Amino acid sequence: MTPSVVKHVRFCLHGCTYGSNKPSQSSPKAFITGLVFAKMARPKQRTETLLFSRRAVISMRDGYLCLMFRVGDLREKSHIINGDVKAYLLKQKRSLEGEMLNPFLSELTLHIDSYDSEIFLLWPNIVVHRIDQNSPFYDMNAKKLLTGHFEIIALLEGTTESTGQTTQARTSYVSSEILWGHRFEPLTVYNQEKLAYEVDYAKFNNTHEVDTPLGSARQLEDLKQKRHLQAERNDSKQEQHDDQIASTSS
Repeated sequence: MTPSVVKHVRFCLHGCTYGSNKPSQSSPKAFITGLVFAKMARPKQRTETLLFSRRAVISMRDGYLCLMFRVGDLREKSHIINGDVKAYLLKQKRSLEGEMLNPFLSELTLHIDSYDSEIFLLWPNIVVHRIDQNSPFYDMNAKKLLTGHFEIIALLEGTTESTGQTTQARTSYVSSEILWGHRFEPLTVYNQEKLAYEVDYAKFNNTHEVDTPLGSARQLEDLKQKRHLQAERNDSKQEQHDDQIASTSS
């Protein structure tokens, strides 16, 4: 809405409701126009305050390889409530005969900082996709990421607390925008003087390197299984050895 339109709408509304000015025939139209412009402008302004991190990252979390990105809301008041985050993998598929098919979407399972997908943006949150056997990235290692041809589309939708209006923001990440072996830096710090938590949005996109296996999640799972079997064999051998000692001593 331009300043001239705002001024015209305010003038017409003033003529409808205040002073001695009588409503003209154009006043109802101006009033309706003002409402329409307000509905068009507010969601756009609301969307501009919603942030996605410029990069996504892949690193270990709770023993699993995870793909993560960060979301946040710059407004200190009127936060997004009943928020929901979704992410989709857009990738081209090849048939068994070698034919390249149209790109298809597959939804990624998400958690918000280890909780479910509902989000309340009092402070920035990290959206987590665990790369397990149900993930389309199960066979992707660090090398394949560098040469991958895919795109992750992320959507954030929710209700503005003060107006009840639904708003949506979206972004996407291609393979070159995903950092393997990185983790987001913490933003929230407790201020002892103010007795309140503070968020440093200047670090919103900051990441740092962490030790991360270069293999795929499948390779990591296979390695875990081998170690588990080896541990069971060692325990079994130890039990047999203990039984032999016990029988000899008796």
